[in-house]
Amino acid sequence: MEVATPNIDIEKLAAEMSGQTMLDETQVNDQVHQQIVGFLKTDKLNQFRALTTSEERIKFIYKNEAYWPLLQAIRRGGPGGSLAGNGEKDGVLSKQMRDAGNSAFTAQDDELALKCYNEALLAAPADPWDGQGEDMALALANRSALYMRQGQITECLKDTTLALKCGYPKHLKYKVFQRQAKCLCD
Repeated sequence: MEVATPNIDIEKLAAEMSGQTMLDETQVNDQVHQQIVGFLKTDKLNQFRALTTSEERIKFIYKNEAYWPLLQAIRRGGPGGSLAGNGEKDGVLSKQMRDAGNSAFTAQDDELALKCYNEALLAAPADPWDGQGEDMALALANRSALYMRQGQITECLKDTTLALKCGYPKHLKYKVFQRQAKCLCD
């Protein structure tokens, strides 16, 4: 399956980044480097560290669509640590992270999928009075599917219950109920 990459001028982006954002431990922009390092798994991290130019690094990130939200957050000046770490809620970022998690889930990359779903939860807006938020509910349901695949039944049940309480869409509730039933039957 070929992944369509966004229409981005790699050379222009690399030129903007050179001098300002060299992505290795010795440069001033350690915050961006730490975001990427924290997001990559060991095998991909070693490949990333072997790259020498900004253009190579950007192409590496864009090769896997699960990393696109990370690069977009960095380009927007996202905070260190978590992509949603400044406390601001962002439904668009939450959806992007859910989509990235779904791509990683499909690729059987459970570690990356979990990171993406957790970031989606952190970015998801919710009503402060009742805790309802569709983005949050969708992220919880997606994470519950991952927990179910991993055999973490208790975690799966917690996430499905929370997803229903947080306003999971009515037309999709059957998925969560099926997941709960399967957990309870196993």
